[in-house]
Amino acid sequence: MILKLSELTKKEQEAILKDKNLVQCSNCGNIVQKSDNYCGSCGKRLFLTVSLKNQ
Repeated sequence: MILKLSELTKKEQEAILKDKNLVQCSNCGNIVQKSDNYCGSCGKRLFLTVSLKNQ
């Protein structure tokens, strides 16, 4: 399901923004979970992963 913040009521927007597990895709505005690696709507990589390899 694709959810765009701009398509929600003000009350729904506030509830989503308060949920610490949800964020907005910076590319398309789709609401995604913080645990997602890619946006389900546009496919953009959401978060950088840090390599913990010792060199």
